[in-house]
Amino acid sequence: MYNNVFDVGVALAIGGGVSCRLYARTGDPELLTQWHKAKDLARDYNQTDSADFDEKERILNELLGGKGKNLWITAPFYVDYGNNIYFGNNCEVNMNCTFLDDNIIRIGDNALIAPNVQI
Repeated sequence: MYNNVFDVGVALAIGGGVSCRLYARTGDPELLTQWHKAKDLARDYNQTDSADFDEKERILNELLGGKGKNLWITAPFYVDYGNNIYFGNNCEVNMNCTFLDDNIIRIGDNALIAPNVQI
């Protein structure tokens, strides 16, 4: 049915939820599109002036799967897909954090994430 492990992973990622997402390097066009969009949005966020709250909010609303009120992310930060990341209310992410969201990442309310954290 599947030619290799990558085919199984892509099939599950597309049709079976995010239980076994693989990196976009598998060559699946849908995952590659999502991956590139997230990289572009994260780059835009990281290059936005730190005082431009409206633009940062716009980018996060497009990039993340969901977020509560009062989210602060200090640039730079990095994601794989972005749309699998969910933040609660009153969260702060310090600089240089990486979120490898090949599966869902949920950060609850009032979370403080230190610099250089990798999830």
